[in-house]
Amino acid sequence: MGRPLGLTHPRPATTKETSTSAFAQPAVQGLVPQLVPRRGLQQANALMAFVCNSAQFLGPVLGAMLVALGGAPWALAIDAASFVVASLLLLPVKLPGVVRSGTGIVHELREGWTEFRSRTWLWVIVVAFGFMNAIQCGAILVLGPLVAKNTETLGIEGWGWVMGAEAAGMLLMSLVLLRLHVLRPLRAGMLGIGVGAALMIAMLGLHPVTAPMMIAAFACGAGIETFGTGWNVALGERIPPSVLSRVVSYDMVGSFVAMPIGMLVFGVLATAVPLKPLLIASGVLYALIALSTLAVHSIRTMERLPEHADEPLLT
Repeated sequence: MGRPLGLTHPRPATTKETSTSAFAQPAVQGLVPQLVPRRGLQQANALMAFVCNSAQFLGPVLGAMLVALGGAPWALAIDAASFVVASLLLLPVKLPGVVRSGTGIVHELREGWTEFRSRTWLWVIVVAFGFMNAIQCGAILVLGPLVAKNTETLGIEGWGWVMGAEAAGMLLMSLVLLRLHVLRPLRAGMLGIGVGAALMIAMLGLHPVTAPMMIAAFACGAGIETFGTGWNVALGERIPPSVLSRVVSYDMVGSFVAMPIGMLVFGVLATAVPLKPLLIASGVLYALIALSTLAVHSIRTMERLPEHADEPLLT
């Protein structure tokens, strides 16, 4: 969800990952369903997304101010202290007790894999995002700056506005999802990201002009956030809490493994293929992959579960 070079998620390719995310993200997603009632899962995930997106949006500004006022050493010290403060704020969080079976890590990984592969809606979307993230990383992160630099109607400054519009789309949609109840989270998410991200990629080839590109990027950001929240809600409702973090780990591997490959492939293609048809074809292919997942009945029809209902047989 999978977050955009921000979210979740199978995260859309816009998420910036560090090695610590391999530990943090599965753990956090495993905690949320244990901390909030089922009816509040969408709002909880939307609120987390809003806070994270706001921090990513304001962080560079705050960092620049700290460097300007106190110098780089003080800025880094304050940054490090913020992690300590965040850790202390987590201490009062109380979770239900977990009964451990005493099995080893291999057994636990096998158990997580069984849960992962037993749900068609889950592995189909993760596989789809492997390809989608490769396309998005290659088209947006590799070819985007190249097109911007060599196009007078866009330029590097315009590209900065485009990236800002994408972040604004994510931020606004996370606010909308705090209020708007989404009945079918996977269908809404795949439609949102399939149309939004594909439009941004294709527009980069068709009409790389700042204002239209900003509109497309805003739609892309909104689609990314719609998918990210919907995906987290589906996982929180449909995956048993005891294995959720392990399932999310498999999700992350499948979603992110092709990202560096996509960047490499698009870098090579940029030297051999005209950029305009390459980007248009990439946008069309992205949309086809995303929307084709809706052919799976469970993805197309999955609805939110009532508060105390057990998971229905929906593979």
